[in-house]
Amino acid sequence: MLPSNAMNDQVLDETKLRAMVKYLRIGLLVVGVAVVVGGASLLLQSYRRSAAEKGFSALAAIETLETDAANQAQTLNIPAEEAMKKWPDEKKADYEGKLNAVVAEYGSSTAGATAALKLARWKLVNEKFDEAVPLYEGVLKHATSSTTMLMRAMAFEGLGATREAQKNFEEAVKVYSQAIDMKENPFKPLAYMGKARAAAALGKKDEAKAALEAVAKEFPNSNYERRARALQALLVGG
Repeated sequence: MLPSNAMNDQVLDETKLRAMVKYLRIGLLVVGVAVVVGGASLLLQSYRRSAAEKGFSALAAIETLETDAANQAQTLNIPAEEAMKKWPDEKKADYEGKLNAVVAEYGSSTAGATAALKLARWKLVNEKFDEAVPLYEGVLKHATSSTTMLMRAMAFEGLGATREAQKNFEEAVKVYSQAIDMKENPFKPLAYMGKARAAAALGKKDEAKAALEAVAKEFPNSNYERRARALQALLVGG
């Protein structure tokens, strides 16, 4: 089963991703290709805008299904992902098929990476860990530009949680360390806490304690610091 702390962190990440999707969409549409003299450059920009719009249009159909699940979850007072698990098999297959289609069609674009993250998350919560790993790794391989920094951060966090769920704690420590080393990572405190969990599972209490103390040092007087302190007491003692 997915560790509860890792699950909570992933739910937080998914919420933040949705909150920032408008920014990502606008960013993709307004950032043009490198300036090249001639009409070919304009055609290429137009093609990419069109592809981006089609990609996000495909995502909109997927998000409609997710919104339906969120509404059902609110009625049942359960997490949205639990509501999605209650879908009939045909609806689950439709959701997964739509995500696979966007990943296949739009590849390393923002729409494609967003779909890959959603699909990886779906695999993760359904405990299909071996299928989640290559999806997260694919995002990390292709999402290299500054406009996809958030995608990389999300992928590292998801991959780390998946490795924890697989009880592959050595690999989890490596993944979370890479996330910490990112120049910009809005989820860096979560990466520190993930590293601490994995290191503690390996019996490396000093490494776990150092990761949690880094949260307190870099994010003082924050909810992250309070969570790190609580986790430190639980995992490694005072």
